Amino acid sequence: MERNKLIILIAGSVILVILLFLLIVLERAENTENSGPSTSGDNTGTELESSDTDSNTGTSNNISESAIDDSVLIESDEELRQYAQEAISNTSFNKQAEELTQETLYDHALLYQRYTFLFEDQAAEEGSAEDDARWMSLEIKAWYDLAQEKYGFSYEPEDLAAFVENDSDTEEETSTRLLLEELASINDNLYYRQLEFHYLRPYIWATIKDDVAKENGEDPDDDLTYLYYDIDQQVMEKLMESHPELIDTN
Repeated sequence: MERNKLIILIAGSVILVILLFLLIVLERAENTENSGPSTSGDNTGTELESSDTDSNTGTSNNISESAIDDSVLIESDEELRQYAQEAISNTSFNKQAEELTQETLYDHALLYQRYTFLFEDQAAEEGSAEDDARWMSLEIKAWYDLAQEKYGFSYEPEDLAAFVENDSDTEEETSTRLLLEELASINDNLYYRQLEFHYLRPYIWATIKDDVAKENGEDPDDDLTYLYYDIDQQVMEKLMESHPELIDTN
């Protein structure tokens, strides 16, 4: 029995020594690794260089794309100007007309229709541009007549131009702006007549809406959209009475 205990103690001691030896070896190995040169800085530098390269590449691509976009926009503007010039040369109108009339509205509605067909690359059906221009010009003139008769509306072309410039709701599309610029380069009369075709109706509403609101017991600062459509309905009714041929009987 005593001999067995001794053997167990010796074996335990040997195992303990082996474990201590292994622990010392592992600890030294760990210290050696910690005291060695660090490569993390080099890796970081490599990562930064890679990041810089990617960033520079991205910036270069953005610059190239921006240059392409600008080139496309410039080319588009030039094309629109050519279309505007072509439409102007193919449309007959009184270049000296100083006041709004049914005829000036029709001429400028027709001009815009032809211009639109050009830059939208559409083939107009025979008579469609003229029919559309006639309808649009009659509608605008009916708005003008109603506002003049019921609310004493009057205006100067310069006031309309100021309204368009200052009102955010009438921001000009590029195509419209370029056509207006081409007309202005010929004379102010053509510029103002085209301006009337595009913006006279919203200008009329902005001018008379307070009177319309009071007439209907509404606060002018409230949403008056329904009153706008009420005026528009009155305009349509008058238009149909005076031009029954416009009603589609098909």
